[in-house]
Amino acid sequence: MKLLFSIFLTLVFSALIAQNTVQGQVIDEFGKPISKAHIQIQFTYDGGLSDDDGNFKFETDTSGQQNLEITAHGYDTEFIQFTIEDQIPLACILYSTVQLKEVFIGAGNLAAGETNQSAVLSGLDIVTTAGSAGDIVGALKTLPGTQQAGESGRLLVRGGDEFETTTYINGLAVAQPYSSSVSNTPARGRFSPFLFKGMSFSTGGYSAEYGNALSSVLVMDTPRQLDEKKSEVSLLSVGASLAHTLRGNNNSFSMIASYQNLRPYYAVVPQKLAWLKPYENLNGETIYKHQWEKSFLNVYTAFGLENFSLQQPNDQLMLVNVKQTTNNLYNNTQFSTQLNSSWLLELGQTIGFNERELAYGGYNIPNKEWSSHSKLKLEWKWSPRIRMVMGSDFFHTQFSEAYKDDQESVRYGYHSNLWAQFLEMRWRISPQWSTVIGLRSSQNNLQKKLTFDPRFSLGYSPSISSQFSLAYGIFHQQPHQQVLKYTQNLDWMKAQHWILNYTYQKNGRMLRLETYHKKYDQLVQYTTRIPIFNGIYSNLGYGKANGVDVFWRDNTSIKSLQYWLSYSYIDTQRQDRNYPKAVQPSYVGKHNFSIVTKYWINSLQSQLSITNSFASGRPYDNPNEADFMQSRTKSFNETAFSWAYLLTQQKVIYFSVSNIFGTRQLFGYHYAQNKDAQGYYAAQPIQPVAKRFLILGFFWTISHNKKDNYLENL
Repeated sequence: MKLLFSIFLTLVFSALIAQNTVQGQVIDEFGKPISKAHIQIQFTYDGGLSDDDGNFKFETDTSGQQNLEITAHGYDTEFIQFTIEDQIPLACILYSTVQLKEVFIGAGNLAAGETNQSAVLSGLDIVTTAGSAGDIVGALKTLPGTQQAGESGRLLVRGGDEFETTTYINGLAVAQPYSSSVSNTPARGRFSPFLFKGMSFSTGGYSAEYGNALSSVLVMDTPRQLDEKKSEVSLLSVGASLAHTLRGNNNSFSMIASYQNLRPYYAVVPQKLAWLKPYENLNGETIYKHQWEKSFLNVYTAFGLENFSLQQPNDQLMLVNVKQTTNNLYNNTQFSTQLNSSWLLELGQTIGFNERELAYGGYNIPNKEWSSHSKLKLEWKWSPRIRMVMGSDFFHTQFSEAYKDDQESVRYGYHSNLWAQFLEMRWRISPQWSTVIGLRSSQNNLQKKLTFDPRFSLGYSPSISSQFSLAYGIFHQQPHQQVLKYTQNLDWMKAQHWILNYTYQKNGRMLRLETYHKKYDQLVQYTTRIPIFNGIYSNLGYGKANGVDVFWRDNTSIKSLQYWLSYSYIDTQRQDRNYPKAVQPSYVGKHNFSIVTKYWINSLQSQLSITNSFASGRPYDNPNEADFMQSRTKSFNETAFSWAYLLTQQKVIYFSVSNIFGTRQLFGYHYAQNKDAQGYYAAQPIQPVAKRFLILGFFWTISHNKKDNYLENL
């Protein structure tokens, strides 16, 4: 009898303590109910599922303070701390991990990379684009918003000159992104596209993380993963390179050496330049990477030795000897670590050194530049909907130059320290709406005025495949080096950007439509033909640029064919440099059009690429005419072709030729400084150094992965 009574009491007690009820509702971040969410008291078997209205209810024999774990497919797991005895209905909010519908702020930004849903070009695209010759800028010039600049080879964006675009590697500025060149001859980018996993090319309205550029930034990131062990050999018609990578458990180390000598090439392909010693360079690179559980270190170092000599016309169009030797060193070190689930810390440091010896006619102009960029960046994931990025930059530049001839020697230069702070919030307001709000401030010892640059972007996505974006920003930049070395008594230059964008992307097709307005203030003016020592300089310049950009890319409509079309219209006027009035600059054509096609022929194991580029005529000033900048060059039109052939799985033959039809290109005229006996200024045309440029190459990859080959890069 006592035993039965004990059992009865136990059952009654158990029934009484099982009366505790846990109930509530599971909703998403926008208040919509989530069905079939799994709710469970942590470390127990007590729980249940939510119904179609997101409601749940279950009983438990636990008591006191507990943790409730809520999970659902497509959402982040959440934990709620509560007290059983309170018997309060719980509101459980889950945040979506599915980002397909999230708005990507695309106004003014053309991005490329494996993780970017708005990818336009990849590294593979860049080097397989016919006419690019493996140069990053050469491929970017097939995108809308850029200009054909065959006489400089540099990136010109939406009415801005070559000094208004800044290059960043892993978020750190590059002071010398181009190889050596002389006037009216094109430069190339110093860095191989093989190094980068992705590129973000901004045509305006870029992030508050970057500054000191009026028009554009080109941001290139190296992979945050260890490199695989392999060796690579490339033999080109203009040189050769050798690369080898060692791999450990937690680190990798790569060594790359390359040599170029254009003398054999110029002996076969005629040139319009009077070369005395054709261009020659020796480059070396090392890449060290170390990976910890939550941290990553990337150390990239590169050096380059360049030299050449030729004859060029001087201000009286008489040929003079020009000899140039350049030594360049660049180091980029970046460390990142995940402090916890919410905080990411990044530290970066660059050191750059460039030394140039230039002999021009009877005088020498040697210069040296030391530069560095230190950066601290913190990224805070406040919630799945809100992220904050904040940080600080310090830029140091020390530049010195001298002018020496038989009669005199003059030294000049500048020393710049620039501090900047930035703060940016990325807020996913709803599945359809997103915004980025940022502020950047800068101050330096030369332009002592403190600048404040607000940046704002708003995106709306009516469907998973389309979006509208609006962006506004203020941007400041120091006067460029060609002026700053002569005078430091100048203010910041300023630009304002307004951009409206529409993007459609679905099934391997992309359409981008973008219109913009840029306003320039405080541009640098001078009274001489070019900046000179003891010249007169001011910040009285101004300008504007209005335009429309169109981009269409299709990778799927025709089997084995990829192509893209780009068109840009720009209406721009500037009064800067030595311009006496506001005019369309000499480096801008109103209409630019490119079509790039790439076709894979499986039976031939080959990829063929054809690129056609067109640009309307550009203005130039003819001093023999009364009006300023009223002459026009003829239109630019060039067709390029390339062929990549897979000889074996790890051996590739590559052939490329620019301007296959031999079209005569003209970029303007070089006029004598003084009139001749007949009272006219004599002129020589500014044209490409050769009708065509040809590349023939052999690439061999030696790797344990037998599928690894240069077609990943070519």
